[in-house]
Amino acid sequence: MTKTSTPLIVNAIVLLFSLSYSTLCHSDTLSVSCGEQPAACLQSINEQQQRVASGSDGWWELEVLKLNSLFKFQKIEDLYVALRPWINNPDVPPQYQPHIALIYGKWLQRRRRLDEANVALEQALEGFKALEDKNASAQLELKILNTLVLLNRFEQAKTYVEQLKQKAYDSPLFYREVYAELAHIAHKNDARQAHVEYRRESVRWANQVPDEQQKAIAYNNYGVALRLNGDYKQAEQALLKAAEHAEQAHDLHQLQKIRLRLGEVYVSLGEPQKAQHYVDIIDLQHLNKSQVARYRNLARSVKM
Repeated sequence: MTKTSTPLIVNAIVLLFSLSYSTLCHSDTLSVSCGEQPAACLQSINEQQQRVASGSDGWWELEVLKLNSLFKFQKIEDLYVALRPWINNPDVPPQYQPHIALIYGKWLQRRRRLDEANVALEQALEGFKALEDKNASAQLELKILNTLVLLNRFEQAKTYVEQLKQKAYDSPLFYREVYAELAHIAHKNDARQAHVEYRRESVRWANQVPDEQQKAIAYNNYGVALRLNGDYKQAEQALLKAAEHAEQAHDLHQLQKIRLRLGEVYVSLGEPQKAQHYVDIIDLQHLNKSQVARYRNLARSVKM
């Protein structure tokens, strides 16, 4: 297959994947959409990568997108195989080295190799800040914020958010992610009411973006925060909205996760018939393997 030699302007919106969201990469000649379908997403990335010149900006944008997608889809072993050639590799272009370090740091955290993870995340933070000094952008600043949160530097992260707010970006997507990060900080600090408030703000900004999948994710996270705070009726309403948006987005994997949480909420509300309804309609083929144990616990609790 003939590869394109001209540079491609690729905008890979690869924002804060610990948390879950769709990913879009596009240019005049290249388009990749990654939702919750791992095989289709990764196949699409590989096909597009074959169409661009190896080592070009477009190729590297797609490589970073692939690595992030592998992490998002929890393909941890495949991620390491794909990531290993680039770890501390000087042949990686400088503008992509922080992205590689960030993904490696998150992989190390998942493996509970926390000291090594901190080293990689520090490298990522240093690299992102150097790039910010040359050419600041909303996307780059979100990477810095995400890395600060991963390093548990919550006070620095909150201070950084205040600096970002002063820039007054005209971007609902940007603020949706900023408040999602603040919610992570609140959750890790067990500040439950703040967690709820930040998730509510994230929903408000998500509703200004014409993306049903992202609305589903924002409402789902809001429902989780309400549930953790013991606000089960409000959690029910948020999760019902999340399910509605997931259905509109045809996001079957996200929909099953939301249905599982609705079933658990109905158990907490003492409404076993509604909980059983969700046990019955959850499609196990589209339920993440890591959540099957929770599904079984829900099914057992309804039968008791």
